[in-house]
Amino acid sequence: MERLLIMHFKRTSIIFTLLTLLLVGCNKMSESDFSSIDSVIDSSSSENSSSEDSVSESSESSEEESSSENESSSEENSSEEIIVSGNNPDGSPRISGPSNTPIIISDDYHNYDTSESLPGGFSLIYGNGKYENPSYSKFEHNGDNPSVNGLKMDYYDKNHTGRSYIGIQSPNIVNVTKIEFRIRISATHGTQDTNVKKDKPVFTIYGFNDEWNHIYTKQYYGSKQDDDSLSYIDIFNNSNPKFYIENNEVTYFEFRLNQKPYKNNQGYNFNINELTLKGYNY
Repeated sequence: MERLLIMHFKRTSIIFTLLTLLLVGCNKMSESDFSSIDSVIDSSSSENSSSEDSVSESSESSEEESSSENESSSEENSSEEIIVSGNNPDGSPRISGPSNTPIIISDDYHNYDTSESLPGGFSLIYGNGKYENPSYSKFEHNGDNPSVNGLKMDYYDKNHTGRSYIGIQSPNIVNVTKIEFRIRISATHGTQDTNVKKDKPVFTIYGFNDEWNHIYTKQYYGSKQDDDSLSYIDIFNNSNPKFYIENNEVTYFEFRLNQKPYKNNQGYNFNINELTLKGYNY
């Protein structure tokens, strides 16, 4: 009996030892596996985090560069932009200046054909705005007599207040001591308007500097005045009148009509088929 008990105890010890070894082996494998898995997860997480940080930094850098470029562009536009407001002395609204590169006019006479278009950087002033490329209707087109064709000067203040509704803006020019401006009149057309103001100017020249500030004014009347210091232009006896601007700070000018040119008491519309610029440095 005692012998059986000893054998049973040995078997039980062997079984217990085997189970213990088996459990230890499983534990070791589990820890190793889990350690390996954790390592993979940690590595993946680290790479994702690094990638996200890189993307975030790249995005922030891109946004900062874009913001910097926008601010720089905004500052450049702000520094170059000139705001025009207010009215000219005759009550007409101020308009923006020309945008062309300044031209040199002191070398020779510069002639511009305006029978069908308005070249050379000139603009038509019409109403409260200006047009660099006036429409077809702003020119007279006479196939039977093309010599009368040209840019029409036919939009005037019906209330005769002297406010300018029509004219021509010059291009930007390189400063000179004196500017000569000529218009060639190709036709005149009588109207029913007889309410002329002989003591008021017909033409006005406004001169501006490179910051679009008004710095010069000269008026021309439609007939000789009692005051000999006042200039006048009679377009009916001079089809190629000259206008002079004597101010070396003027970089562009506006030729404006304050009322219709007149003969006796009748007002006239007229056409211009050529413009001329000449500069003098004396």
